[in-house]
Amino acid sequence: MIQRLGVESLFREQIKAILKWQYTHFSSLNHGKDDVYEIALWFRLLRQEGYRVPADVFEYFNDKGKGFVMKLEGNIKGMMELYKASQMSTEEEDILDEAECFSSKCLNALLTCDLDHEQARMIESTLQYPYRKSFARLLAPQSFVNDMPGANSWMEDLLEVANKKRRIDQFVHQKEIHQINKWWKELGLGEKMKCARDQPLKWYMWSMAILTDPSLSELRVELIKPISLVYIIDDIFDVHGTVDGLILFTEAIKRYIWANLCNAFLVEFQWNASGKLPKADDYLKNAIITSGVPLVLTHLFFLMGQNIANQSMDSKKEEVQLPNIIFLMAEILRLWDDLGCAQDENQNGYDGSYVDCYLRENQGSSYQSASEHVMKLISKLWKLLNKECLSPCPFSVPFLEACVNAAKMVSLMYNYEDKH
Repeated sequence: MIQRLGVESLFREQIKAILKWQYTHFSSLNHGKDDVYEIALWFRLLRQEGYRVPADVFEYFNDKGKGFVMKLEGNIKGMMELYKASQMSTEEEDILDEAECFSSKCLNALLTCDLDHEQARMIESTLQYPYRKSFARLLAPQSFVNDMPGANSWMEDLLEVANKKRRIDQFVHQKEIHQINKWWKELGLGEKMKCARDQPLKWYMWSMAILTDPSLSELRVELIKPISLVYIIDDIFDVHGTVDGLILFTEAIKRYIWANLCNAFLVEFQWNASGKLPKADDYLKNAIITSGVPLVLTHLFFLMGQNIANQSMDSKKEEVQLPNIIFLMAEILRLWDDLGCAQDENQNGYDGSYVDCYLRENQGSSYQSASEHVMKLISKLWKLLNKECLSPCPFSVPFLEACVNAAKMVSLMYNYEDKH
């Protein structure tokens, strides 16, 4: 509930202490318990905190050879929490895959029953926006209060705290938007490059979503700078550049840290100009770079004071190995974006699509089958991302949270089916 209301930053130390105690006693506390809601809830909370809780805690509910026991079907809250817990899976955790399939089937079946409006809305929300892959604070917080048993005075107090914090956050964000608009106007690119997107508020949405802690105001303002330049360079290559001009532009940029991005954009441009689609894997490898995510999150990596142990920062000596979680998030973004083929972008250019490359390689496949293939890839990437966040991990919790938040934001920004 604290997470759903977006006030976890106020109770961070208390939450950390409680989860540490719960992890220490998890096996003994839950041995033989048949409360799927409680076990699934603690499993999810502990995994979110980075604890390596074994997935076999759900074996109690799994009838060997028959799957999850059917007596759980009518347990709405239990099924909802089981579905949320299944989103914390890593590769080769078959029981969590079974849990996802079973809980999803049960919840969808319940939607065909005579439920009251609020129950149906809660189930739909859980299926479409599970906590791990969505922003809880964007979902109506009052509905989660209403779902709690009984009218607790402490719940009303908590809601009041959440409302006050929301007003404070709004004030902080308005101040940041003012700073960003001032920076953008002084920079002058919006005036000098009429052909490029002029969307500082949209760029700020990424920064605000990635860095949710109120204390990170300065970082939010700084992060929008590489984000905005990625969008502008994308427009230059996709819409307004010529072959000769882009080659010269890329040569000039090679003096700076944007070299990899521009090189990848140039490769993409040349593929499109030639009319020859690359193999899907080759396209995706390059498109991970053109997503701009590695550049932006690398900036954030060092802005947050992270270190890369035992590696030189002198690029002439060796190439620095960046955290794998950055590239996982980049691949998630690229695949989500390519599902919509840039339908939601305010531009006329076309920069390629993994779906198109896949269909070219797999003659006879339908767009529907290609989309299903992409969604399976995204699901696999989330499992790898979940694994990267489990302890022991060499990177700070704030940086990991920022990467996960970026992945969450992707599904909101590029969900073309729901037109978010």
